[in-house]
Amino acid sequence: MTWQTSADPRRIYRAQQVANESPGRLVLLVYDTALRACRRGQRGLLMRVLHELIAGLDLEQGEVAVGLLRLYEYALWQLREGNLEEVRLVLQGLREAWAKGLDEEEGRAAARRGSFPASTGVPGR
Repeated sequence: MTWQTSADPRRIYRAQQVANESPGRLVLLVYDTALRACRRGQRGLLMRVLHELIAGLDLEQGEVAVGLLRLYEYALWQLREGNLEEVRLVLQGLREAWAKGLDEEEGRAAARRGSFPASTGVPGR
């Protein structure tokens, strides 16, 4: 058995981690995957991730969803042009904004429950 088989403990752990995450934290994991793909030059993976982000949008939710669609389409265009640094900058900004909003929402929810949320990696939190 190799480390790449389905019985790999790392894959099992990762699958359990993903299954237990909130939708908001799953988006962070997707952004992290996209940023990792940018750093590694994995254009095919990056394209799949951007298409997944687009597919996950509910455009009936209004301006924010439409704005995200435009940013994702811009990132795809930049990817096709070979500008991974521009794609990384767009995705890093989106990841930071999403993490900040998620931290704030989880903080409000925790305050209502009387507990403290886990950090999403946003400085100052």
